[in-house]
Amino acid sequence: MSAAKVKLPPVVVKNTHLNELIADLASLGVKAEYKLGRVGTKVMLRTKPEYDLVVAHLRTTKVLPNFNSKFIEAKIRDRYKLAPSAVYRMTRKDENVKAYPDCLFLVHFQKRTVTLIALKAIRCINSIVRWEPYRGSHRDVTQCQWCLNFGYGTRNCNLKPRCGNCAQNHATSECAADEAVAFKCANCGGAHQGSDKQ
Repeated sequence: MSAAKVKLPPVVVKNTHLNELIADLASLGVKAEYKLGRVGTKVMLRTKPEYDLVVAHLRTTKVLPNFNSKFIEAKIRDRYKLAPSAVYRMTRKDENVKAYPDCLFLVHFQKRTVTLIALKAIRCINSIVRWEPYRGSHRDVTQCQWCLNFGYGTRNCNLKPRCGNCAQNHATSECAADEAVAFKCANCGGAHQGSDKQ
């Protein structure tokens, strides 16, 4: 039985002439398809090793930025004059996409500090990062009350419990921490409960 084919995202390259890019990547011995887009050249690769090789090469030659939370926050502040309260790099747990941990970022704003119109004005950052609406069916982000991870409910969770009060490895209902002790978030380490919607 063959393994399921992993769908590779395109690598978007900006500010590099197409002929130069083709020659550069051909020197690596990879076969790629190229598509000119509105925000740059999309490079489509067939295999994960080729994808990794191309991304590492383009980052080494400074063609692609090495995204991290501080980079995203700085771009939003400098270019769009908005002030995120926090930016987190998200990691997917799906087996087919876990190799791309820097694709998604969760950006928080304090309530009433940004408008929907201002957010919609942010179409992309360096031609690679784009905003997408949350596609869940619930009004709030789904959070498991057992392990405190986001994106799914408690019913089918098989992970170890994490406390929503002190972030230790026990269920929140079993927490014996004194109420005078400061809360600790199991997700970000902040001084608040793990389920705090603020």
